[in-house]
Amino acid sequence: MTPGVWTLSGFRGRLLLQALVTAALALIGRAASPGWTVTSLVVAAGAVFVSLAMRPEPTWRWSAVGFEALAVGYGLVALVSGHWVPGTLVAGWTLLQLLRPEGAAAFVGTPTWSPPVPVPAYDAVEPQVLPDLPPAIPVQPPAPRSAALTVLPGR
Repeated sequence: MTPGVWTLSGFRGRLLLQALVTAALALIGRAASPGWTVTSLVVAAGAVFVSLAMRPEPTWRWSAVGFEALAVGYGLVALVSGHWVPGTLVAGWTLLQLLRPEGAAAFVGTPTWSPPVPVPAYDAVEPQVLPDLPPAIPVQPPAPRSAALTVLPGR
């Protein structure tokens, strides 16, 4: 085996090969039939999506394994129904390599998503220190007035 087989780009290449074989032969090959063409094109589009979305993370490995298991299952159902999907061979080959320890090593990496950092509570936030301001001008409250002056102004 070449070293590129066990890399993420090697798995991407196989998924794109699977999509190419499945789509081309669904449209122009002897495998083309009215009842299976659209579903074969959907499987091919799924292979393109998975190959472009893959990241070097363990969760993406299991996403690729799940997709390849569905693709192999689709190919087996089509074969039992009398229709041949050649991309099933590539899907089976890729599935077996994804399940091997060497295939798992291609997806060892740190996740690109991390949970959000919690916002500290208001009590934990340090108050800001404002710069020194000039002293305020003291204001004297007005002198109290007698109630008689306000109630009976004319007397």
